[in-house]
Amino acid sequence: RDVEAAYAGQRTAVNLAGIKKALVRRGDTVVSPGSVRASRMLDVHLRCLDSSRRTILNNSQLHLYHGASVLLAKVVLLDRDALSPGESCYAQLRLREPVSVKPGDRFVIRFYSPLETIGGGLILDDAPVRHKRGDSAVLAALRIRESGSDAERILQQLAAFGCALPGTEQLAQPLGMDAALLLPQLGQLATAGRILEPLPGRYLSSAVFDGLWETCRALLAAYHARNPLHTGMRDAELRQKLFRSSAQS
Repeated sequence: RDVEAAYAGQRTAVNLAGIKKALVRRGDTVVSPGSVRASRMLDVHLRCLDSSRRTILNNSQLHLYHGASVLLAKVVLLDRDALSPGESCYAQLRLREPVSVKPGDRFVIRFYSPLETIGGGLILDDAPVRHKRGDSAVLAALRIRESGSDAERILQQLAAFGCALPGTEQLAQPLGMDAALLLPQLGQLATAGRILEPLPGRYLSSAVFDGLWETCRALLAAYHARNPLHTGMRDAELRQKLFRSSAQS
């Protein structure tokens, strides 16, 4: 029968008009435009099965199973050199081809050869930057992504945007949250003074804003020390140096 919507767990046929059969492969994902990001890296909480006969070594090549897709991935263990059966840790999966996922999705990993299931886990970040191993700040951020409150996760993601002033949709995507549900939480954080809304529907972390003031003071103090006879720094010069410094930090 025809339906207007399909939900997780249902078997659904979709009529895709204007697409040749040869262009569709097993594992492809049908999404609303702009609702997911294609990425070659994933931050995950990875677990090696108790029953596994193998230890997952750092830089191991494994098969990643997500939905109906199967991809080759290199596993970078972020806080250890090996993951033994029954253990879990944070890891980064580096893929040979892009995949579209959502934070909170589950996955399975199988050994490269011979093929046998050895573990799985939870996707925490669908498009991360490349991490250094053993970085305590990265591990702390992943703990918030996995088990932090909604407010903690929102504040962390907003801080990651720096001075870019993201809108609700931009924030909702990496958080894996619905924009309509995110909006009232942003209002609560703004009322509490933890985020700012300098433009309608655009947000800035209060912590990032406070850091801008400190950087601004330091830039002006250095300028006046070098140029004691000048009345002040030009607006455009201050803006350029201020936001360049923010991007680097």
